[in-house]
Amino acid sequence: MSGLRKKQLLAALAVIWVAMALFLLSGATELGRSRAEEANRRRLQNAVWVAQANYDGLQDVGYAGWTPTSAAQRLVTLLNAAQVTQPDELPPGMKLPPARTKYVLGKPTGPWQVALVADERRKRVRVEAYGKDLEKPIIVRELVVAGY
Repeated sequence: MSGLRKKQLLAALAVIWVAMALFLLSGATELGRSRAEEANRRRLQNAVWVAQANYDGLQDVGYAGWTPTSAAQRLVTLLNAAQVTQPDELPPGMKLPPARTKYVLGKPTGPWQVALVADERRKRVRVEAYGKDLEKPIIVRELVVAGY
């Protein structure tokens, strides 16, 4: 085989190898994205359950009679404060959790958040979990405000 022919063959093999590597990496990237999105969805589901459990617990200890607006405000404050962990409070060798769910009042300000929406007319607080689409919640739960 001549030197020129050998170089052309090696160049063609290199192009094929690069194309295959890019194809395989793109598939792995998509798989990684779908796993990350599923993890975010599970985190949102847990965050909605936490909001509901905390709200039920607060009503059980005498906070009945809140308005929906005051209930949503107090719940957002409580849930966001509960997630704050200082590095010196962690056991040795343990790192801070990488993902925290942000709770907001009204409309979400970014993806993967839980919004608490007060509905004064219906006497409820809606817990809405949002993914990438900030116009349509993935999960919606309604909490009945006690005292009504």
